[in-house]
Amino acid sequence: MTDAADFIDFALRAKSTWYRAEADSERIGGELAFYGASVGAVRGTIRDASLKFPGQGHDEVIALVSELRQGAVFERRLAAIVLLQWKADLITVTDLTRLEGSCDRLE
Repeated sequence: MTDAADFIDFALRAKSTWYRAEADSERIGGELAFYGASVGAVRGTIRDASLKFPGQGHDEVIALVSELRQGAVFERRLAAIVLLQWKADLITVTDLTRLEGSCDRLE
């Protein structure tokens, strides 16, 4: 994993609780694993990552989103969505089509 993805993954795990992971797993279910981080923790982690790794351009953001989508962990996938929202000005329609295709292969 890249340094940014490692940072995000580590931070999400550090901000997680087992009881939230169990509750989310029961509520959402499916094939996903859950760390147990809150939505606020995910948003804060993306903000912190953006400050720690400034100046990420289009290619770096798309690569990081793809990297976060790998594996079936709910909070990592949510972080990818939050990152897309955070950097929406860099994203093009073709990026979304490509990311959607990669998501289909991961399911």
